[in-house]
Amino acid sequence: MLRKSLLRKEFGFIVLIIILCCSSASSISTTSISYQNTFYVDDDNIDGPWDGTIEHPFQYIQDAIDVASDGDAVFVYSGIYYEQLQVDKSIILQGEDKNTTIIDGEKINDVIHLTGNNTVIKGFTIQYARDGLFSDDAGIDIRGNNNLITDNIIKNNFNFGIYIQSLDSYNVIENNIFDTNHMCLKLLFTSQTVVVNNTFVNNYGGIKLEYAVSVTLNQNSIFDATYPLIFDDVYSCNVSSNYFFNCGGLNLYSSCSNVFSENHIQNNEKSGKVYS
Repeated sequence: MLRKSLLRKEFGFIVLIIILCCSSASSISTTSISYQNTFYVDDDNIDGPWDGTIEHPFQYIQDAIDVASDGDAVFVYSGIYYEQLQVDKSIILQGEDKNTTIIDGEKINDVIHLTGNNTVIKGFTIQYARDGLFSDDAGIDIRGNNNLITDNIIKNNFNFGIYIQSLDSYNVIENNIFDTNHMCLKLLFTSQTVVVNNTFVNNYGGIKLEYAVSVTLNQNSIFDATYPLIFDDVYSCNVSSNYFFNCGGLNLYSSCSNVFSENHIQNNEKSGKVYS
C-alpha cells in the first residue's frame, strides 16, 4: 500500500512534466489534457473488486479506458496485459515501467488503435500485433491528431511498429525504442508529424513515408535496417542529425523539396535510389 501511495504521488508529478513538455516541445494542444482523475490498473487484482481506485484497480486496461473521460489519466502497474486496446478519447495512458509493463496483442489486431486526439502513451512495451502480408495492423495504429507517443519499447510486430494515417496529424513520436519489427514506422497521408530521438534496432525497415508533407525526422538512430528510410511522394520534409549505421541505402521516389542536413551515414553496404 505504501508503495502504491508513493507511486500515486510520483505519477501526478510525471503527468505534469508530460503536459509541460508537450506544450513546450511540440504543437500538441494540451488544453484538453489537464490532469483530472486517475484510474489504476493491476493485472494482479484477479479477484476484485474493480473500481479503478488505487485500492481496487481494474484488472484490464480497456476497462479503465472505457470509464475515463477526456482529461483523465490511466496508470498501469507492471505486468503482462493480453489486450487489443481501443483509445478514442483524450487521456494519458502511463505504464509503470516500459521494460516490465507489457501490452501483448496476441497477434490478433492492432495492439493499440488510437482514434482520439491529444492523447499521451508512455512507458510500455507494445508487442505482437496481428501478422499477415496484407495487414496494416501495428503496435500502435494512429488515426487521430495531436498525440504524443514517448518512452516506449515497440517490438516484435510483423507489419508495423507504429502506423499513422491522419491528414492533419501533428503527432509526436519521441524517445521510443523500435526492436524487431518488419517496418518500424509508416506515415501515410499525413502532415506535420515529428519523429525525434528514437532508436531503431534489428528491423527490416526503419521509416517509410507515403504521400506525406512537412514531416520532421530529427536525431533518430537506425541500426541494421535493410531499408532504413523510404520516401514515396513526399514533400517539404526535414531530415536532420539522424544516424544510419550498417543499413541499406536511402530510397526516394517521386519526392521533392525535402531537406537533408547533418545526417551521419556509416558502414552501409548498399547504395540508395532516387527516382523523380
